[in-house]
Formats: sequence, C-alpha cells, structure tokens
Amino acid sequence: MAIKSLIPVYWKSTEALCIYDEKLPEIECRLLHLASLKFDVAKVARRDKTHMQRHKLGRLPADWISRVHARTRNGKYGEAVAVGILIPIRPEEISKRVLVKMDNAGALLFEVKGSKLRDKGSGIAQHVEGIGQPVRWLTLSAVDPARQEVFDWLRDRVQAGGGNLTIGGGLSASGLCSAFRAMTRRLFARHRSPPSFYALRHAACAELKASGIGVQEVAKAWGTHRS
Repeated sequence: MAIKSLIPVYWKSTEALCIYDEKLPEIECRLLHLASLKFDVAKVARRDKTHMQRHKLGRLPADWISRVHARTRNGKYGEAVAVGILIPIRPEEISKRVLVKMDNAGALLFEVKGSKLRDKGSGIAQHVEGIGQPVRWLTLSAVDPARQEVFDWLRDRVQAGGGNLTIGGGLSASGLCSAFRAMTRRLFARHRSPPSFYALRHAACAELKASGIGVQEVAKAWGTHRS
C-alpha cells in the first residue's frame, strides 16, 4: 500500500479525536444536568423493552386475554393470572401475597407488597431516592371490555370469601412464570413468541394509559416510584 493512501486515513482519525475532545465536556455537562433532574438511566432500556412487548402483543389475537383466563381460571394459578390481567404486577409480588377486597360499590381494592426496592438509584441515577414502593394500593371500579369477564369472575371470588381474598401467598414466582409460559406456548402455538407473564403487566399498564390516567399515577400503579 502506498504511503499516500494512508495520509487521508490518518487525518480522518486525528479529526475524529479532535471532535471527541471538543464534545466530551459538553456530553459530561448534559449527563450532569440529567442527573440533577433525577434522570433514570434504566428508562432507556425499559423503553426498548416496552416497545418490544407492544410489538409482540400486537401480533396476538384480539381475544387473547379472555383465552388466557379461560385456560387458567380453574387451575392452581387462576386467581394469580386474573390479578395479573387486571393490574400491573410482578410475579414476585404475587408470591409475597396480594390482598383483594371489595367495597360497597363493587370496586376491587388491591394491596400489593412491592418488589425490586432500592434506597437509591445507581450510576447516573445515583441521586434518585426511593426506587419502588414497599406497599401500594390500587382501586379498580371499571375495566375495558376485554377484561370485564375477568373482573366479574374475581369479584365473585372475593364476594364468596366474605369480601376478602388473599392470593398468591406461598406461590413460587418462577413456578408461576414457567407454568404461564408453557400454557401460552400451547395456546398460541402458531405464534413465534408467545406471551410471558410479564406481558400481562405491560398490557395492564397500556390499558391504564389508554384510559387517560396521568403518567405519575401510572408509574405508581406500575410500582416503580414512591412519590
């Protein structure tokens, strides 16, 4: 190779290093600014994951929720799956215990013990305090038509229990996820990526957003912020 042909490459590399040196302070300044705004670096990864989940859910039949409920309602995980369909919840939170009550107006009240709790964020989010909620309460008085059957079924179970129903205490989170995945593989055998239990969490959150609830309230229901 002739020496002449190396000169443009050298100059391009030098130019790139100069640009890097010039932009680095600006980048660091922006990162510090984002940290001062309590920027959550994990949101970037969550956004990508949420987009993938939305894409996967869009491939499922329109009645996939009712089909999942019909397949699980009489089994060991029937009540746990119903809770997952109605509110954004993690399998670990179901394994701890979910208390469901019904008020005089027929609304369902959920008490959820949170998981993935941290006192502070990490990395660029190190200034964020209070990650996750130790306990959160959600009230559900109306649902979209796709979840109405599940809502009525769970309300009947709560009423049969005298107005109180404890769900999931002692269940294994990994067992719940494995059983759910095995069920959806059979139920949606033609689909390349059948839904996991976390797909219920994403679908429930999407329904909350579609109902017009504010972002902060959705985050509280999601269990990711304490205030």
